[in-house]
Amino acid sequence: MQNLYYENYPKQGTRYDLAATNSVKSFSGSKKRQQKTKRNSKKKVVAALFVWSSILLGAFSINKPNFLEPVYLNRLNNSDLEFKAESVYAPTLNYANNLSFLNTNILASIPETKKGKLLPINSTGELTNLKNSILPILDNYKNLHAGIFIYDYHTGKTVDINKDEVFPAASIIKIPVLLDFFNRNKDLEKEGFEPVSLDKKLTFTEAHRTEGSGNLQFKSADVDYSIDYLAKIMIRKSDNSATNMLIEEVGGINQLNAALRHWGFSKTQVTSWLPDLKGTNTTTPYDIATMLYNIDNQKFLPLQSAANIKEYMSHVENRTLIKSQLPENAVLMHKTGDIGKMLGDAGVIYSPSGKKYIMVIMVKRPHNDYGARDLIQKVSKTVYNSLG
Repeated sequence: MQNLYYENYPKQGTRYDLAATNSVKSFSGSKKRQQKTKRNSKKKVVAALFVWSSILLGAFSINKPNFLEPVYLNRLNNSDLEFKAESVYAPTLNYANNLSFLNTNILASIPETKKGKLLPINSTGELTNLKNSILPILDNYKNLHAGIFIYDYHTGKTVDINKDEVFPAASIIKIPVLLDFFNRNKDLEKEGFEPVSLDKKLTFTEAHRTEGSGNLQFKSADVDYSIDYLAKIMIRKSDNSATNMLIEEVGGINQLNAALRHWGFSKTQVTSWLPDLKGTNTTTPYDIATMLYNIDNQKFLPLQSAANIKEYMSHVENRTLIKSQLPENAVLMHKTGDIGKMLGDAGVIYSPSGKKYIMVIMVKRPHNDYGARDLIQKVSKTVYNSLG
């Protein structure tokens, strides 16, 4: 490219007036000095920017700002824009051992369904009045689609609204992860092997570090944590990194799916390691209710295992859904799930009066629509007023 500072400089072999030539040369020399000064200034600016960028990036990697948490990213509610943010806030999303085909995560194999070991929930009838109180609530949210299953231990009656429909599971999938660990322990003991102790240490590595909920992702790698601690933060804080460590402990995704098929669930499936922001891990309201129902099934879980599970699930930190509409002295053993396309809560409610019921509600929604939270709260209040 022609240098603008030199475009008037005398061409070689051409006659010019000597004074004019010297004037141009003097002008050219001055421009050369200015150009050199500007180049040096640019170098200093670039060097300064590089230093500050390095400092900022270092601080960024150590203290990841809150606005990169999925709870904030999910606020990007633009139906006309598909925001592919995974590469920004979830660089470890592909660390785990998923197989992929045409950019879609798939399982190496899907174990076939076997005869289930879990007890089914046998309904003695419908809670018709309660269902008729819930349906108008759902009608007020035309852009939402809910699946609900409620079981009243006192009467054996149920409410069924799309109970067998498949929904993205989000963090509710952590319930079968927890159950699988304790059920495998029972099988080990039954077969004469030493069960895995809750005190057993698992090493947190970079391969386990994953984004989304939980604080383990911000901890140093190559540190040991007990299974008891990992199970607690998986349920209470919904920690995704801890969940992946426990999925690995039970044998990985395929082994977890094999357990689900063996229990009799054909629609609950784990396809991706967490965070599963796209909702590829799936379940149904009835499947989750059945899992909750069988926590007290001693043929499925020993008493001590059931006690551990109840202790974990009775201290979930998210109190904004079912829990928000219960009296303070009611006990809720539950797990919530929250991704852009689905919000849900599933648990067992123990009222101060001694009543007990299971409630599972899962809501498909436009990306992060807050109406789903309001819907769940209203249904929770209605159900408690009827069964509590």
